This record gives sequence, C-alpha cells and structure tokens, in this order.
Amino acid sequence: MTSPSRTLPPATAAARIAPLLLALAGLAIAIGGQWLWRHRRQIGAALVTAVATTYAAGAWGRQQIEALATDSARRLPAQPIAALAPITATLAAAWGLVDRGTMTRSDRARQALLADIASDFGLELRDLQRPMKPSYSAAAVAAIGQWRMESIEPWRLQAVVRVNGRRLNA
Repeated sequence: MTSPSRTLPPATAAARIAPLLLALAGLAIAIGGQWLWRHRRQIGAALVTAVATTYAAGAWGRQQIEALATDSARRLPAQPIAALAPITATLAAAWGLVDRGTMTRSDRARQALLADIASDFGLELRDLQRPMKPSYSAAAVAAIGQWRMESIEPWRLQAVVRVNGRRLNA
C-alpha cells in the first residue's frame, strides 16, 4: 500500500502562495510610496540640481570646444606641413587645453595644501601665500620652516621613521 504524497501539485502551491505574494507586493508599493511622499521635497531639489548641473556642464563643454576651435585656428598658419596643419594645430590646441586644465587643478591642489598647513599650525592662509618677509610672526616662520623640513621631496623617496616624534634616519 502506498502512502499519499505530501507534495502539493504546482497549481495548488501557486494558488496558496499567490495571495501572500500579492499582499507583500502591495505592502512594498505602499512603503515605497510613503517614502517617496515623505522625501518629495528632497527628491525635487535633487532633480532640479541635476538638471542645473547638466546644463552648466553642457555650457562649460561648449565653451571648451569653442576655445579649442579658436586656439586651433590661431595655430593653423604656424604649422610646418600645410597638408597636416589642421590635424597638428588641433592636437597642439588640445594639448594646450589639457595643460591649462592641469595647471588649474594643480593651483587648486596647492591652495588646498596651503590651507591644510595653515590650519595645522594655526595660521591664516594669507600668511602662507605671500613671500617670506621679516615682518612675519616668528610662529609663522617657524611653522613654515618646520613643514618644509618635514616634507619628503619626491626625488628622495626615503622612508621616514619616527619614534616619539624624532626621525631616526635623519
């Protein structure tokens, strides 16, 4: 005698689970809708910011392309090979654009580094931006000198080992 199978047929199992899944989906939609409603102002502000940023990036990109075209046209007569002049002038203009962008980033990085140094030693940023003069406070001169002595130049690439604030390999 065979015992009845305890496995439900697939259609019966689906019929039992479907109401539960529909209830869970409805609950998830309700929770998502409630979250959206509570954060509608932040979502709206984020969308406006995204559109404005996209517009500003497009305007900046258009200005860069116009600057590239203007610089390329200016460099065109000076190119040595007339047949390749449009290509080489555009490459030279693009290189100049990248170079100017890199210099801008390096200037910003230098300003950030100076701001960090100023905050570390309790100075004002303007004290570090001017050339050293005897009229500076002794604290400013000592702080800048100490920072310059503690910095590692890239060409030296040495490890600095400190114990209790003293360099062992100095």
